[in-house]
Parts: sequence; structure tokens; C-alpha cells
Amino acid sequence: MEPGRLRRRILGDDNYTFLTFSQNIDHSDPQKGTFKQRYEALFDYTTDNKTAILFIGGESDTFRPRAFNDYMATLCKEFNAAFFMLEHRYFGESFPTDLSYPNIKYLTVDNAIDDLYNFKVKMVEQYKMTDSKWILVGGSYPGLLSAYTRAKYPKEFHASIASSGVVIASNNYEDFDRQIAISLGQSCASVAREIRRRTDELLETDPDWLLATFNMTGLEKENFPLVLGEIFSLGAQYGRRQQLCGPLEDTLITGADPVMAIAKYTREIFTPNYADDDIIGTYSNSRLSVTSTPNGPRAWLWMTCNELAYWQVNSGRLTLRSKKVTQDFFLNQCKTVFSDEMKTPDTDAWNQKWGDLLKKTSRIYYLTGSQDPWTPVCYTAEDSDKIGPNCYVHTIVGQEIGHCRDLSSPQPSDPTDLTRTREHVKAVIHRWLAED
Repeated sequence: MEPGRLRRRILGDDNYTFLTFSQNIDHSDPQKGTFKQRYEALFDYTTDNKTAILFIGGESDTFRPRAFNDYMATLCKEFNAAFFMLEHRYFGESFPTDLSYPNIKYLTVDNAIDDLYNFKVKMVEQYKMTDSKWILVGGSYPGLLSAYTRAKYPKEFHASIASSGVVIASNNYEDFDRQIAISLGQSCASVAREIRRRTDELLETDPDWLLATFNMTGLEKENFPLVLGEIFSLGAQYGRRQQLCGPLEDTLITGADPVMAIAKYTREIFTPNYADDDIIGTYSNSRLSVTSTPNGPRAWLWMTCNELAYWQVNSGRLTLRSKKVTQDFFLNQCKTVFSDEMKTPDTDAWNQKWGDLLKKTSRIYYLTGSQDPWTPVCYTAEDSDKIGPNCYVHTIVGQEIGHCRDLSSPQPSDPTDLTRTREHVKAVIHRWLAED
């Protein structure tokens, strides 16, 4: 599951015409030609074009016009900044090639980083922004891009905000499951484990009934354990734990069947809010074909199969995920969808390469949330020996502080630490902008 799925439910406007520019298909070989990459440029909040915020588009099929939300507008006003947003290659309508294998090979993190660099160079020229200071902002996978791009091009990008930036790749991500259990709490997690045990049995004895009860008729039964893991995780990931845990914990009091409780939650809350009202289209193997629409699931699967992994495997005896969800489960999916040549990504080598670079890089603000299951692959205070000089790292504490919560529009009900952190980020950016 991609870390930023909910974004595609809050982005998009069919009545807006985006700008495009010519981007290299392959930055290591410009002779491969160019493609049209979409972007947005907004100058409502700047008077001198001396500062720019580049909000990084990620693994989403849609691209919203204007500032991402009120918080982005707040930052632009605060720093007298121009606002840019670049759509990620192979998502939305920015396609260098089709998604067939091996054409999809041009979808790499390095190419995405070089897209940002090349975009910045061209925008500076087009809008006459010589000597401007650029701040990268991204959340989740774009948070990774924010930090990595600052590390690779420190002279071009002055600072970076990496919100829930998943800078640590993992091909055996057991900690995701463990963090979900912590976020759910002991009672809720215990019910979830009972549901996992029961549904594993039902997959063997009566899979048709199980899939029908969850309104998943048509889903390959081998994919059900993966979907169940998503059902347990996405509410906590996006700060909506109570929607899931309320009904599950009620079964401990009423004696109601927890399988029926999670099935009702799936039909009424999970599918409409986290599966685009189409759980089969979101999780079935059919969504991963070359011609399937939207294209995002196939493109993101390639990124995980090829480089980043983030394979959310079961975590042993107390796992919330089925014992069937293993490294081999994910590798087999990669081989089925793309090629038998696919291999398990070498995430140790990946983390060594980028970790060494990040350790030398200044002016990055790493942010996470106390209930975000992606925190184990983000930098936190425990990773102080890995961050560079003049950097900050903070885990925001508060009720239902999930994935990328700090980038959401500020609300009067926001936890105190979230409000305080946003103010501290602004103060730090002001200080960084005063530096050469």
C-alpha cells in the first residue's frame, strides 16, 4: 500500500488547466527525448520572487490546482514566497512512456529528483528568479524526495521540510505492523488479531462467504490478507483510529461477532474513504495491468518492486497481518505484474547510499506523528546520529496525530504540540532564509 493513498481523494479539479514544460525522459541520457510534465505556478503571495516553495507531487493520480491547502498558503504569506507544485512522472498526466515493462524503467527516484532540479532551473529562467532561495516541501514519499533532493542538490535548494518523510527503505517492514498495534491500543489490537485468525481460517473453509460478507466478491482470495492489513492500518495512519476501534472494542462488551463488526466497518467506512468506493478496483490484480485506470497503483507498485520496497510483512506471533503476508508474497506479486526477472530490492545498500548523503546535509526539518505507522522508516529523535548539521527532527505528539498531519490545514481543535510545531517550523525557516 502506498503511504499517500488518501491524497488522491482530496486532490483534483477538472476545471483547471495546468501548465506544462518539456522534461527529460531519462536524465542520464537526454538523447532519449522529452515529455510534457505538468506543474503549477502561483505568485499571489510574493512581491519580489526572492523565495519559492516547491511542493512535491507524489504517488497520486490527480493534481489539485492552486495552493495545496490553507497551510501552504500560510507558508507562502509568511515567507513572501512564490508557490510551485510539480506533478510526479508517471502519475496523473505526466507520462514519459507507457507503463509497460521495461518502458516503466524510467520511473526511478533519481529521475524524480532530477525532475525537480531541472524544473527549478527552468522556472528560475522563465520567471526571472535569479538568486531566489527555494524551499522543498513534501509529505510521505514526497517527504523522501524533499530530503533526498536537498541532499543531492544542496546549492540549488536552500532548505527542506520532510513531513513523514519515508527516507529509510525496507524490504522486511515488520515495524509497520508493530506500530499499528501500538497506535490501535491493546484492546483494539487484540480484537484485530482475533479477526485475523478467524479470517485466515475462513479463507480456507468458506472463502466465498467471507468475500461476500466484506462486499469483496471478485477479489482474488489470496489478496484478502493484504486488504485486511490495510483495513487495520489506514484509519490509524490518517488519524482516525476511533472510527475503527470503536466498533471493535464494543464487541468486547456486547459479545458481538468481531468479524461481522469489521465487515460492517469495511463496507460503510473503509471502502468509501480509503478504496475510492471500489475495493475490487483498488486491490484486485486487475488494477495493475498496463491499461488499467487509474494508473497510480501500477506505477507505485513498480517503485516498491524496483527500489523502495516498504513491504509490510507480518511481524510474528502477535502480528495483525496474516502469516501469508511475507517477503515472498510481495516478490511474487512483482514478478506476476512485471517480470520474472524482478528481485528483492537491496534496501541495505540503498539506505547506506542515501544515509551517508543525508548525514552531510544541513537545513532539513524532519517531522513525524506519534500515531503514524510509517514513523519507523522516518528519521526521529532516536536517529540524531544520522541527521546532518543545522537540521531539526521532531515527532508531533497528540491524539490521532497520523501521517503528514502537520501539512493539513490548521484547525482550532489541533493538538497543542501540532500548533507549536508549525510555529517552530516557520521560525526555523526564517532563520535558514537569513543564511547564505
